[in-house]
Amino acid sequence: MNTLLKKIKAAKNSRVGLGDVVTFNTSIPFIQGRTPWGTIVEQVDRGVTGQHLLCAIQWFNLPPGKRGNITYHYENELLRLDEKLAYDALKDSVV
Repeated sequence: MNTLLKKIKAAKNSRVGLGDVVTFNTSIPFIQGRTPWGTIVEQVDRGVTGQHLLCAIQWFNLPPGKRGNITYHYENELLRLDEKLAYDALKDSVV
């Protein structure tokens, strides 16, 4: 499990930014309708400048037409959705 988490960390190619569609950086594959995903609507610099970014995420896990709730998570816990989907596809093709 530990080696899988190290590989997942390597799947993160870039930092997340304002407006990016993100999900959590986990070893669990992305499943539409179950896995939380959302867009970053605010970034707050915490601690040393540029080192710890707290991101406000508006989640898309509600029916269409309704706004999702907003929660805050650190940038290192998040992964861009396109990178997560590419990593899941690569992992499935290897296994």
